[in-house]
Amino acid sequence: MDGAYETRKISTLKSRLEGVVRDNVKREQFPEKTYTPVFLKTVFLEVLAEQKIPCYQTMGEADCTIAYVAHLLGDCYILSSDSDFMVYINSKAILLKSLRFAKAAVGKSVLQKEENNALEVKADGSPTKVWTLQAQFVSIHRLCDEEFQMRDRRLLPLAAVILGNDYIHAKAFKSFQALKANGNSHTSSGRIESIMKWLGRKQSVQVGVDALTRLVDESKKKI
Repeated sequence: MDGAYETRKISTLKSRLEGVVRDNVKREQFPEKTYTPVFLKTVFLEVLAEQKIPCYQTMGEADCTIAYVAHLLGDCYILSSDSDFMVYINSKAILLKSLRFAKAAVGKSVLQKEENNALEVKADGSPTKVWTLQAQFVSIHRLCDEEFQMRDRRLLPLAAVILGNDYIHAKAFKSFQALKANGNSHTSSGRIESIMKWLGRKQSVQVGVDALTRLVDESKKKI
């Protein structure tokens, strides 16, 4: 869990909480939408305590610690609604909104591997449908190596800097984004694709930083 927040993040946290409250007030008007309960974190912590599940709080933001621990554990996925985890080089992040329960056909060979014969195998050996927890995650390998031919994966966090985050607003690179978008800047996905393709042509993260500082306005370089 996050510990103390930096002063410059307080306004962002306040804005998010106000948005959550507003959305919950409008629930009756838009019942089909997905909402974040106002006291989600509080209830979650109470359930962890009831189930005697260890929970740790960091001194500051927990993102780096979570990514580091997941890396130490090996084949460990991070379940979160925070897209920041997508730019950690060795992390495997699953977006919370992609989780869904669904029935899927599972073959006999797979069913037999389940411990204690928890899943039933049909007598004829044909596939059977069982309830599964399905999700989607971003493969850093496919994203960097195959999709955008990114030679240095450390360029991925640089993309997050250019597109904006809690510390640098996207407006700081607005002119740069428009320059590289080639008319494809009217949508968020278009801007992301353009920036990723531009970074994919850079030999290393240092080459990318040098090119970026040459192209942005002089007044923005201190940022």
